[in-house]
Amino acid sequence: WRITCSFHLVVTLVRLWGAEPKNSRYAKMLHNVMDLVTATKLGSARELTEERITAFETHMHRYLQEMLDLFPHVSVTLSQHNCLHLPSMFRDFGPAHGFSAWHYERWNHILQIIKTNGRLSTSSQSSKDSIHSRARKVHLN
Repeated sequence: WRITCSFHLVVTLVRLWGAEPKNSRYAKMLHNVMDLVTATKLGSARELTEERITAFETHMHRYLQEMLDLFPHVSVTLSQHNCLHLPSMFRDFGPAHGFSAWHYERWNHILQIIKTNGRLSTSSQSSKDSIHSRARKVHLN
């Protein structure tokens, strides 16, 4: 999907809408897609600087605002809203590959195989030790 969105879609939309008058709906939609593509490229970079984080914020805010202007019947989704919190996460934790979802998805499997009888919050220390032990084994494999 990254190549489709960041290359094929960009080339196609520029060919289709690039010559449209600057204030036309198509030109605005093209700029909107470009803001999203730029924010995605900045947000998925392996190296981030404060300048890149600020640029990400600018493009993401502008993308969402223009999206709402272009499509007033559409609401901001939870994922889109969460993107507005990414700059603070970039500043706290570094590039997104360090805290991306796939890493945390592994924990779902670890927690699912532990027998807790639905009472993890009241579990004993031995159950908590079991969770840590299984987690260490998964990370070693």
